[in-house]
Amino acid sequence: MNAFIDLSSDTCTRPGEAMRAAMARAEVGDESKHRDPTVTHLCERVADLLGQEAALFLPSGTMCNNIAAMVHCSPGSEVIAAEASHVETSESGALSVFAGARLRTIRTDAGVFTPAQVRDLMRSAKGTRAPRVSAIFAEQTHNRSGGSVWPAERIASLAAFAREHDIAFHIDGARIMNAAVALGCDASDFGRHTDSVWMSFTKGLGCPVGSVLAGSTGFIDAAWEWKHRFGGGMRQAGMLAAGCLHALDHNIDRLAEDHENAALLASRIARIDGLRLTQSAFETNMVFFELLDEAADTITLARKLESEGIRIGVESPRLLRAVTHMDVTARDIETAADALACLVTA
Repeated sequence: MNAFIDLSSDTCTRPGEAMRAAMARAEVGDESKHRDPTVTHLCERVADLLGQEAALFLPSGTMCNNIAAMVHCSPGSEVIAAEASHVETSESGALSVFAGARLRTIRTDAGVFTPAQVRDLMRSAKGTRAPRVSAIFAEQTHNRSGGSVWPAERIASLAAFAREHDIAFHIDGARIMNAAVALGCDASDFGRHTDSVWMSFTKGLGCPVGSVLAGSTGFIDAAWEWKHRFGGGMRQAGMLAAGCLHALDHNIDRLAEDHENAALLASRIARIDGLRLTQSAFETNMVFFELLDEAADTITLARKLESEGIRIGVESPRLLRAVTHMDVTARDIETAADALACLVTA
């Protein structure tokens, strides 16, 4: 068992015994030659789940974003995304390194932007030699905005704008199932509007490896080429895909519990003098909060918490992030909140 209450990220989840057993008995083959039946089954299920024609199993979500960019973008073009999206903050500039595209960001309140904001950004760059906007990226949920959710109607509106202007529309769906559970809708309500969309299995769904990128048959054919170029071809990957299939069957509905635990933690933090929540809403599994005492710092606080068996994410000298997941219980939340209160008010 994990000795820590680990709120640093939902990527720290570990596969349970039932998932490990499913992985151990998986039927496998050479994935890179389309001969792994378990991978094939997973891709078919995810394509249907996301409202797309086909899908591709990949090692990571960052690879999903980069392959989508390679298919959608040409060197010198632009990609538009919300400010502080994963593609901006956490992918080492891969968009420009690999696709040769420039990222332009929109300042938002909660990671969600409108066609009008995209239009204004396009106009601000208008000129005889202005780069073409090749793609719009939406992050579902938006991490740095506290796990905020794109409503399906906002996705549909932005997708219609993109089609009107011949711009590819891509969803970074790292936590798309959190969004679907939070809104009580199907993931296809988001995905069917897009040119490409992916979902991660290594966060709230509890798998050790795996993301699946989906789109039209033509898009996935092109994506396969970039998968091989990036070294993403795998062999008996069915052992990994079996964990993802287990997650689809058992770990989606329980995401609501993570959302409830995040709301519980937020309610406890709101009562701690010296801390301030930076979100107005807690839709999914993330809680961002500030340390108010200017004589204190988040790194020191995080180290003190870790000495008591609690891990938390440090975002900046003043900002902290807590992420709930399947390995954290409501009782763990109460324990973490009590420890925070003691350390901050001491």
